[in-house]
Amino acid sequence: MPFGLRNAPSVFQRCITKALSHLKKKPLIYMDDVLAYSVDISEGLQRLDEVLATLSEAGFSLNLKKCKFMKKKIDYLGYSIQSGEVRPNSRKIQALMDAPEPKSATNVRQFLGLASYFRKFIPGFTRIVLSF
Repeated sequence: MPFGLRNAPSVFQRCITKALSHLKKKPLIYMDDVLAYSVDISEGLQRLDEVLATLSEAGFSLNLKKCKFMKKKIDYLGYSIQSGEVRPNSRKIQALMDAPEPKSATNVRQFLGLASYFRKFIPGFTRIVLSF
């Protein structure tokens, strides 16, 4: 591992990305999470077979206790993904709802930083914030 263990996560992700780079439909990869999405079960099984075979050929192994296959809804990187829709994870929404009422300018900036996570899900977010 170049430069010790500090770079281990990025080197590991780069290795998985390189191993799967030749697939026609590339899976989404973040660190040790590989998400191979599909429209239906038959396509899902085909893509799963391709990904697993490719990882095996590259020398990677899986911990089956941590694997999930053929899910219709998943939580991935802070988002809930279901039927082609991407929404904020319910824990992120709850964190915003449970945030204390801002009492100072610093608290307002902190709250807006937290709320900005939802910017792409709220039409007119900037207009709404400016109205307060």
